[in-house]
Amino acid sequence: MNFTSPEEIRDAILNAVTLDLLEFQNQNEFGRLYRAYLNLSGNSGLTRRIRTVWIVLFDDDIAKLVTAFPDRLGGLSQ
Repeated sequence: MNFTSPEEIRDAILNAVTLDLLEFQNQNEFGRLYRAYLNLSGNSGLTRRIRTVWIVLFDDDIAKLVTAFPDRLGGLSQ
């Protein structure tokens, strides 16, 4: 996708995610886990479906990004 830094990827994810995309997944001893599927476009012009995982800690109300990776069902498109 031709991102040149981790910060570019982070910014693309944060610009694409909205609260209505977050789907509750489960919870662990730290908080509630959510997932969101995003279509990200990189500098190359390609778009890929990305799965992101978020956590809202029990003593907090802000979703924090845990991980992001290409969804196995989300191929590249132009």
